[in-house]
Amino acid sequence: MPKNTAVMFASSDTYTFALFASIASFLKHSPQLAAQADIYIYAYRWAEKTKEIFTKEFPVTIIDYDVPSHVPHSPLIMKYTPSLFARFEGFALLSKYQHVFCLDSDILVQKELAHLLNCPSPLAITID
Repeated sequence: MPKNTAVMFASSDTYTFALFASIASFLKHSPQLAAQADIYIYAYRWAEKTKEIFTKEFPVTIIDYDVPSHVPHSPLIMKYTPSLFARFEGFALLSKYQHVFCLDSDILVQKELAHLLNCPSPLAITID
């Protein structure tokens, strides 16, 4: 049965250590949402070995991602924000999924997030 929820993360190779902990905490502390969702990682310049480690450890789909060509590739943007642009890919996921969660790559999930599926607004941001 196809899932109607996606959870997405984005990370450059530099922050995969934090992302690993984030995904592990999501799967451990939000098992209901994890069971209902396809999990995507938008990977900016990941090494093949890193992709292999993540796909062996977690039920994830890794999508190679690069900054859109129309965005200036200045040193400042390329140093700090390439994977931030991947968040906009969540809108494209809405053509396939009813719900899309975009979680930061450096968060630790501490409780179940499935209750957010009942949010009455079509777009929501939470600090919880």
